Amino acid sequence: MSIQSFLEHANLLADKFRKTNTPVKIVCHLDTDGLTSSAILIKALAREKMKFAHTIFKQLTIERLKELALEPYKTVIFADLGSNSLNEIEEILKDKEIYILDHHQLQKKEFKDNINILHPILHDLDGGKDVSSSGVSYLFTKALNQDNIENSYIGIIGAIGDIQEHKGFTGLNALILEDVKPYLEITTGLRFFGAHTRPLHKVLEYSTDPFIPGITGNESACVSFLETLEIPLLDENGKFRKLVNLTQDEMRKLSAGVIMKRVNESSPEDIFGPIYLLKNQQNESYFKDVREFSTILNSCGRLNKPSIGIGALLDDENSKQKAVEVMTQYKIELIKGLNWIQEQRKLNNLIENENFIIINAENNIRETIIGTVSSILSKSNIFPEGTIILSLAHTIEGNTKVSARICGYKQHNINLKEVISIICKDIKAELGGHEMAAGCSFSQDQDELFINNAKEYLSSLVITS
Repeated sequence: MSIQSFLEHANLLADKFRKTNTPVKIVCHLDTDGLTSSAILIKALAREKMKFAHTIFKQLTIERLKELALEPYKTVIFADLGSNSLNEIEEILKDKEIYILDHHQLQKKEFKDNINILHPILHDLDGGKDVSSSGVSYLFTKALNQDNIENSYIGIIGAIGDIQEHKGFTGLNALILEDVKPYLEITTGLRFFGAHTRPLHKVLEYSTDPFIPGITGNESACVSFLETLEIPLLDENGKFRKLVNLTQDEMRKLSAGVIMKRVNESSPEDIFGPIYLLKNQQNESYFKDVREFSTILNSCGRLNKPSIGIGALLDDENSKQKAVEVMTQYKIELIKGLNWIQEQRKLNNLIENENFIIINAENNIRETIIGTVSSILSKSNIFPEGTIILSLAHTIEGNTKVSARICGYKQHNINLKEVISIICKDIKAELGGHEMAAGCSFSQDQDELFINNAKEYLSSLVITS
């Protein structure tokens, strides 16, 4: 089992799919990986002149599957969804031809004849770092038609959105990057959002990845910080400078200053590294930097405006403009959430242990961004390497959404999907995710049981790297 076997399987499924002669339904998740998967599939099916419809789901529930069962489409493609719902899909959609392009942990590894799955786990590849669903979707569509190589960059946007890039790529992502190189310029520098588009102090104010305690969300503190570092805000023409305008010496000062602002022993690896720039985007565009593009897409999904994100991926100028506006609101919400957590920690309102921290945000953080907040915290150096973060947020439907992350950049002996599964052993919950990022959803009346289970189990864990 290998990369080669995965590619051979992609060719087999593409050959089978090519014979489809009825309209297709595309169903994807709402985060960056799901939206990029959507765009890849939309562009590929349009190229084949196939009729299709498309929808975005926040979660693949029994109710959603029953809705799909009533629709006339004989073929359904799930991307960034489906791996953990195989039993339900087989039962409810038994009369449809199903394609699943995913990277999350599989519910099982044997399927009925109408289920066609392209998945890294089936080829002994790591779905947490070797490829995301957008990468799986890209390789499937490349097997369908080699001209789809022009969409390879979208697969890389999805991988970055799923936090699969760490000083480069591994596995299938590295293979996809070779296809992307004609469309991409790779440089090295400070990895801050807005490097090409925002004044320097605004870049720091809205920085959530990395989160800078005392700086993020505080404009006056950002200005004072830069003055202390002797980095001018204005150029000789009186215009605000941008990150890309800094000299090498100023870059070094800023890097050192940001690292000093981090709470624990800090490495520059999360703020300094490869930067991926799209050649087909203007230098002043928010869509030039692949990491920024990814953040914009995630904001569209998390603020329930996924169609705007897909429009941006399809290079619709109106959608791109609206996406930037959505991103600004998203950044504000993230900063509010991060600052709320910092305040609650000072008040000792969080459940904190040597191995873990439990953040019960209830209605204080939007449930669609709690996972992003957790991811930012896990890379912030606020908590020690290996700390498990469990964040809870309430939904408008009366449920609780949980996101699990592990702090730092090292490989650990922990599978977060298994951790969540054990904690939920006596809870009626819907589980999802993979080794590096997992979550669940359950009725709010089970909050206390979940938290007690988590404290008991996580206290007994020995976490090593």
